[in-house]
Parts: sequence; C-alpha cells; structure tokens
Amino acid sequence: MIRIARLLITLIALTSVANANDSASELAAGGLVLIKHDAITMQAEDLYLSPTEVRVRYEMRNNSLQPITVRVAFPLPELPIDTPAGAEILGVNGQSAGHNINIPTRDDPNFIGFQVKANGTYVTPQLQIRAVLPDGRDILPNLRAIGGWSLVLRPRLMVNVPGDDPFEFDVGPNRMRDLRALGALDGDVAGGMPRWKTLATYHWMQVFAPGVTIIEHRYRPIPGGFFLTVENGKPKGGALGTPDDLTAAYCLGQPHIETIQRWTTSTADKYVYATTLAYILSTGANWAGPIEHFHLTIDGGPTARLISACAEVPLTASGPSRLEGRMDNFRPRNELGVLMIRN
Repeated sequence: MIRIARLLITLIALTSVANANDSASELAAGGLVLIKHDAITMQAEDLYLSPTEVRVRYEMRNNSLQPITVRVAFPLPELPIDTPAGAEILGVNGQSAGHNINIPTRDDPNFIGFQVKANGTYVTPQLQIRAVLPDGRDILPNLRAIGGWSLVLRPRLMVNVPGDDPFEFDVGPNRMRDLRALGALDGDVAGGMPRWKTLATYHWMQVFAPGVTIIEHRYRPIPGGFFLTVENGKPKGGALGTPDDLTAAYCLGQPHIETIQRWTTSTADKYVYATTLAYILSTGANWAGPIEHFHLTIDGGPTARLISACAEVPLTASGPSRLEGRMDNFRPRNELGVLMIRN
C-alpha cells in the first residue's frame, strides 16, 4: 500500500486544503455524524485537482425502487492552529505563536467558494462551522462577538499593535482580556496563541431517486508551499512543519530528486519553491461498495515544471504538466498528496 502524506503546511503559504469526499450523514448531538447507506453506490467519480480549482463529478446510483433522502456532507479539514501538520511561527520566547493560513477571503465563512449541483441544478448547502477548544467547548459565538468572522478564520499570531500584514489580527487590550477570560489563548507572546481549532462542514438534504443522480461540486483549494532543497541526496524542506521524509511523503523518484537537485544548484540560495495539494479520498468509502469507475486528473497548469504524487491509483503523464489515472472497483483507504515545482 502506498503511503499517502498529509498536506504540508508551511511558514510561507500555510495550507489547509479544503477538500473531502461527499458522504451520507445525519445530524446528531455535537455535530454531523457520517453514516453509510447500503442502497446507494458510487457508480463513477471524476476528480480534477489543480492549484486553482477542484472539480468533482459523481454518478450516484440508488439501487432500490424507492426515492431515498439523506443528508450529504462535505467536511473540510481542520484549519490548523496548533497541529503537527502546521508550520509553527515562533514567538520571542521560542514558543509556538500560531500559524499563517492563507485564506483568500477572511470575512466570508464560505472562504473556498464551494458550489454544488444535483442533476445540473444548483443546490444551496448549509455551512456548519465550529471553533472548538481542547476541552470540547464550541466558542464560535463568543469569537464572533469578540472579533467577527475575521477572528474565527485568522488563526495566526495575534498582536497588540496594528501592522501592514493582512494575515495579522490586532487583538488590542479589550479583546485580549475577553479571549483570555474565555480560555482561548495560550502563551506569553504578544497576543497569545489561539487554542481553538476551526472545523467546517457543508451539508444538504439530497433526494436520490431510483437510478442515477449526478452530483457535482467545485471549490478553490488552498495550496500550501515550502522551500525545497536537496541535501546528501535527500530532498529537504526549508521550513518547520515539512515531513522528515519528503521522498516517501510525495513518492519522489530518483529522477525527481536529481532534477530538483539540478535546479537548486542553479539558484543563489540553493532552494526551489514547492506547492502542495491534498485531497481526502477515504470518506468516499462510506458509500455502499467500491467506486465502480474512478478517474483522477492532476493538472499543474502552465507554470508547473515537476509533479509528484502519492496515490493508490496508477498515474501516467497525459500532458506536459498533467497526470491522470483510472481504476475500477476502487476502495480508497488513504488520502492523496501532491507536490509541484513551479516556475
């Protein structure tokens, strides 16, 4: 089994790849609980993954003779604040001071521009967002009252003095007091380190008539990135948070490594910049049976010079910066991790 890497999140462009498979689910106390429906199978899935857009088309088949109504969910990965996957920003005392998450729109909870269609008609999904402390408390209403969506969606080092950095959120003494009283901050650095993790899930009620229902969705991924070099024949990330073994994390072959090393030797600082993408495939296993026909396209776009990916589906080059793979009766068990070197 090929080992699939987690998404890399780095100091330069921290990623929280917003990606997951649709799953049947039900609303329960404490949030959404994913369930499996034995009468609905995934006849086909066509996944397109690029740094600027993710598109997925599903052919779902209701094998019963009656319409089935279920709640379909699209869960996003946790927006990291203090997780092993996140690159730490160190404060003046050497303690972690949070993470730099490159969210394009910080005042809109639908920051990935998620859209969904069912049989060609747009569906308006609900969006559930939680801001959860380590003790399990959801402090989303409190955070919104203190600083609005910008505070919820900017889990980076918070400071007391306004600056020019659009990713910083100025806490100020009043907000600082409120957040500390809430138990939402740790550390002795300027604004403290946020303790909550932000979790978001899109969900909607879907009627599956007997036969095939086409579900399509698209969104803007949030790619990650880091500076990459080669030391002693091994690729190495130049920032905190990168895996120790990049070769295994992104299935880099020896030709990849030699190419990267050749490129790095021609630069002044001996680094190239790598972009990362990830996609959560394993939730697709919640549907009854395997995915009968699975098609994956990874498109690096015109600026990609090298693409390497760990996938359970065999991949072949179908263009200068494109990989494609197909598999029948596919049972995803791991996640997809992609690394790109760009101009």
